[in-house]
Amino acid sequence: MVILFYVTAIHQTKMNKIKRISEFICVQVFDKMANFVAGDEMFTIQNPDVERSVAALILTRKINFKKLPLKPGDRLEIVGDCICNDNIIFNIAKAVPFETNFKLADMNNWDEERLMNAAFMVKSQIVTSSHNGVGIGNCLIYEQFKPLDLVQQKFVRLITPFECTNQWQIDQFTRTIDQIIGLGPGLTPSGDDFLIGFLSVIRFFSENSQINHHLNRIEERVESLLFKTTVVSKAFLSGAIDGQFAQSICLYFEALDNEDKTLQHRSLEKIAQHGSSSGVDTLNGILFGIKWIMGNLKQANH
Repeated sequence: MVILFYVTAIHQTKMNKIKRISEFICVQVFDKMANFVAGDEMFTIQNPDVERSVAALILTRKINFKKLPLKPGDRLEIVGDCICNDNIIFNIAKAVPFETNFKLADMNNWDEERLMNAAFMVKSQIVTSSHNGVGIGNCLIYEQFKPLDLVQQKFVRLITPFECTNQWQIDQFTRTIDQIIGLGPGLTPSGDDFLIGFLSVIRFFSENSQINHHLNRIEERVESLLFKTTVVSKAFLSGAIDGQFAQSICLYFEALDNEDKTLQHRSLEKIAQHGSSSGVDTLNGILFGIKWIMGNLKQANH
């Protein structure tokens, strides 16, 4: 018996790439999704209630993937509009492409007070959410880890010099990225989650020519180092370089731009809930990015 499922939506970048590959290999199976690789690309087939991301192929209905005849190592062919093996067919014929990006900020609408308010809300969410002591998400703002583990210690050593100065040391930071990327265990190492949060902020303010110049340099550095991290992290970092982020991050910047505090709280909570530590690590990157923007504005005004 063959089980048939329909895919209702595919991220635009994956829609373009799926036409050039012939086989999916299953690497992880969870209750609400399964991750696949094709070459060095990652694809996530997932339920409609899972957050949309740069890797997503979204089904029309909810299923429990662990109850399917599907396990890591299984191979699925791409035949016409179907991703299939002898047991399962995922039909993508009617899938609609979607993107996960956000409108860029107008720097004329931002001042130090508005940025400080944004930083305060993110910091409050980090402190509220960081209860398990896992990851790097609150190492810099809240002394909860006693003692720090080796990953946390290294992260603090790398980032503290930038936290302690108003001058943005772009050359030093691009070198520091070499040690941040891939830092930590798991499918998405903490250092990568931090970088995604940071990149999202810098892109949000990239209408400013100076910030855009720095963004280009940082993105080039990250892209050159993608080989150092996991296939899952590589997918999300590649998306960030292309200006594509998880749905909750996009929602946050939409709320930030519109000064909708209720929606900001809701989206920050949603980000924080991602994974065991990934969300809080991402929030730490967002907070770090906001602080850097504040430093840039101070320099520009002097």
